[in-house]
Amino acid sequence: EKMLANRKISGTYTFRDGTKHTYTGTYEKNALEFMDKVLEIPGTDIQSPGPVLEYEYGGKTHKWITDIYYIPANLLIEVKDGGSNPNNRSMTSYREKQVAKETMVTNLGKFNYIRLTNNDFSQLLEILADMKEGIIVI
Repeated sequence: EKMLANRKISGTYTFRDGTKHTYTGTYEKNALEFMDKVLEIPGTDIQSPGPVLEYEYGGKTHKWITDIYYIPANLLIEVKDGGSNPNNRSMTSYREKQVAKETMVTNLGKFNYIRLTNNDFSQLLEILADMKEGIIVI
C-alpha cells in the first residue's frame, strides 16, 4: 500500500465527510468521487485500497491489492481502462493475471465483485440496484 501511495499517479481523495482515501490513477479517483458526490456514500463505508488477496499465476502465489472495497455491500471494485477506451498495448501477462485474479475472487465466494471499465459508473449503479432488488445477495 505504501508503494502504491508513492507512485506519481497516486493521490489522496477527501470525501465530503472528511474521510481520506488513497487512490492510484485518475480512474480510481473518479470512482471515489462518484461514490462520494453522486451516490453520497460515506467515506467510512469504503476501504481504498481494498483488501489484499492472494492468487496463483504461473505456478506462484502473488498478492493483489484491490482498488476499492465498499463495506456495506461486501463489494470489491476494480477500476480499469477498457470498454470504449481499450488499452491496445500487447499485455499478455497482465491480462492473464487479471483473469487469474477474477477467477480466484469468483471461486473464493467471499465477496461481490465488479470490474468498472472506462469510468462507466452505470455498471456500479446496475450492480447496486441488483443487490437492492435481491438479485445479488450481499
